[in-house]
Amino acid sequence: GAQVLAVALMSALWLLVDIVNASNMTAVEIPGLSDAGRNYVVLVDLKALPSAAELLSNNQALIAIGYTGAVTTALAIFLETLALRFVPATEMSVIFSTEPLWAALFSAWLLG
Repeated sequence: GAQVLAVALMSALWLLVDIVNASNMTAVEIPGLSDAGRNYVVLVDLKALPSAAELLSNNQALIAIGYTGAVTTALAIFLETLALRFVPATEMSVIFSTEPLWAALFSAWLLG
């Protein structure tokens, strides 16, 4: 569910970039989450982002998109589905519900 939402949001941003590239706008503010009264806003330099046509004509970008879709998404979900045969449903629901926690910990470790 979260992966589909992330892809949908990034696709919408990509479409927005293509629309803005055709106009005179150079940046857009994207409202973020609010935490303890602080509002986070992401300022995206739209002219620095590649257009959809540029990405689709770039072999490295296509390989990265393919790898992300095939390995990190499809293969991971396939292996999780295979593991369902060996783990009780209650334990698997706990494992699945802690996935965001493990993703955050791994990201923090990876980014230092």
